[in-house]
Amino acid sequence: MNLSHSMKINKFIKILVFCLVGIFSFRTEAQNISVSNVAPYNDPIWLVKNVLVDAQNAVLPAYNPPFSGISLLQPASTQVGFFNAAGTNFPLDSGIVMSTAEINVAVPGAAFNNPNVARPDSDLDGVLSALGLGSQTLFDKSVIEFSFVAVSDSVEFEYVFASNEYGSYTCSNFNDVFGFFLTGHGVNGVPSLSTVNIALIPNTTVPVAINTLNSGAPTGGNNASNCLTANPNYVAHSSYFINNPGSNAISFNGYTQVLKARAAVTCGNVYHIKLAITDVVDGALNSAVFLGAKSFKVPKYSFTPVPNSSNSFVDSMAVEGCSPTPVVIRKSGGLLGKSIGVAIDKSGTAVEGVDYLSITDSIWMPASVNEDTIFIYAINDGVSEAPEKIVFDFDLHLANCPIVPSRAELYIRDKSFISTSVLSLAASDTLECPNDSILIHVDVSGGDGDTLWGWTDLIGGNQADRYVSPTVNTTYYLYATDECRSDTVWDSITIYAPILSPMSINSQEFMVCEGESVEIPADFSGGKPPYDILWFNGSTLDTVLIFPRIDTNWVTYRVTDACGSFVSDSILVHLDTATKPLMTYDIDLGDPLSVAFFSDNIPRIKYHWDFGDGDSSLLKDPSHRYLAKGKYDVTLTVTTTDGCIKQITKIIEVEEIYELYVPNSFTPNGDNLNEEFKIYGTGVEEYEIRIYNRWGAEVFRSNDLDNPWDGTYLGEKVPQGSYAYTISITTTFGGVRAKKGTLNVLY
Repeated sequence: MNLSHSMKINKFIKILVFCLVGIFSFRTEAQNISVSNVAPYNDPIWLVKNVLVDAQNAVLPAYNPPFSGISLLQPASTQVGFFNAAGTNFPLDSGIVMSTAEINVAVPGAAFNNPNVARPDSDLDGVLSALGLGSQTLFDKSVIEFSFVAVSDSVEFEYVFASNEYGSYTCSNFNDVFGFFLTGHGVNGVPSLSTVNIALIPNTTVPVAINTLNSGAPTGGNNASNCLTANPNYVAHSSYFINNPGSNAISFNGYTQVLKARAAVTCGNVYHIKLAITDVVDGALNSAVFLGAKSFKVPKYSFTPVPNSSNSFVDSMAVEGCSPTPVVIRKSGGLLGKSIGVAIDKSGTAVEGVDYLSITDSIWMPASVNEDTIFIYAINDGVSEAPEKIVFDFDLHLANCPIVPSRAELYIRDKSFISTSVLSLAASDTLECPNDSILIHVDVSGGDGDTLWGWTDLIGGNQADRYVSPTVNTTYYLYATDECRSDTVWDSITIYAPILSPMSINSQEFMVCEGESVEIPADFSGGKPPYDILWFNGSTLDTVLIFPRIDTNWVTYRVTDACGSFVSDSILVHLDTATKPLMTYDIDLGDPLSVAFFSDNIPRIKYHWDFGDGDSSLLKDPSHRYLAKGKYDVTLTVTTTDGCIKQITKIIEVEEIYELYVPNSFTPNGDNLNEEFKIYGTGVEEYEIRIYNRWGAEVFRSNDLDNPWDGTYLGEKVPQGSYAYTISITTTFGGVRAKKGTLNVLY
């Protein structure tokens, strides 16, 4: 429909207000989008090949009209370029930007120009018609066109539509429009040649536009009926819209979520696509469409041998005996999510099963697997030969859709052999002394990659120069291997140690009798002569003479052998002045003339007892019986273990000692308690007891203390009552004693 003059003025005023707001709200925040239009970023076809699609060879020349064979010229344009939104809140990181003005229009606060050139387009007119807006004049159209061969059953790419018309012209009669027009046989199942706009709201046939996908409400006082005419579900579809009133990241006050342009195609057919966007009615309030980088995916696969991928060394060839070489088969682009089969044919100078282990003839990669690997194990055959080649021909099958076969080559070479040498860097391989050391040197060369080597007696040891000091004859073994671990070499060297006994001290103690001296030798063994002896007093002789003056004396010396080993000792010398013997004795109470004598428990060589009555003994603890009571000087003379004579004398007294215990009653009643009348005595030589009843008759007599009365007379128990007794004794010393009394017989 035609605009009235007043409507144009009203739109111009709104545009002017918007531009002024943009000028005074200019920001330089790092979170803004950046764009580039410097060559080659201004070349539409270069942008398609290098930014939009994920494989350059997927793009074919564009023709005008499509499939006419007449090449379409697409000159450089200020309305196309590259954008980078990484680190911003914009939903696409990078890709192609197409704008109805110079692409700087996308950057907040940046200066830009509007071409203000009217350019008709029937495809875009068709979008306006679908929106219910009728025919309008189109300005500042931006177009990119290219062709491609479908190698799958579908095509898709990502995009975001943005416009400043969202601020005041939602649900108005003014809608900048765009479209992605796909032309060819078999688009969405239609076999005839047809053109379809695939820039649609998800799961609908409604074109994406200001009036079809927005915030869900009119802006600028416009009537919602225009939105309802274009898209009856425009309120529900507001979930795909992002409001941007503050012009964050990009200058447009509204844009869509990331959408996908999709279409079903027929594998093997050639298709043409036109990406177009335009201002409608005038060149004011610009719009743009952002195409996601590498989002136009085509089926791709690669077969990449990676020699020595597990090794540290770099080599373009696989190495015999080393880590296997993976051949990585990857799906990408349109093959992602597709099931494929790959047939593998092997040829070349390398023989499978001889030069490398046999591998599979085919692999199957289901839709969920995007990468697979076969491993080539190069066999270490020990044969010196030129590098040998494996040729892999891969034939991929995808749902009857032809895919160009691929070839990969891999060379196998012999491994580098490792060598070692070990030698002693001394004049002799024999040590003179136990603490001597010899330097051993090792050279390791050859091999592939990192060399692993070390001494078997050192954990993790790989010292090229090491000092050794063995105490016995020792062979040192060295192993070496390279990173491939397929060969290990060994070497060794023997170092001979001196056969010497270790130095040791024969520790001693000496006892010196009072007033005497002792000659003390340096008593040691082992080591290597000659020896240096140094006594505490500076003497260097083999012995030292000691005259002790106190009880405890320490004599020190040190001995050093020819190898510098040394031992030292402290010899304890006692002066025998405080070790006189002890004497104790015990008189036998039963025989007071008998005395037991005891010495101490200190070891002695000899003992001599003089009992003081002319008698003696050589026993350690003797017993002696005197002939008469009296006082006696008893002397003990001992010879110590050191040969010293010690003596002690004590006076002991032998006297008359006796005791007699007579009970006053007993109960011979058969209860096994106090059944007998028994007398106890000590110091008694002779003894006699007589017991009488009340009538004076003798009922018991005995001359033995160990013969008690059991309370019977003539075989019968005596009556209960009192009985008299008389006792006469002769003591050990010949004294006569008598005792009388009574006892009670109780029942």
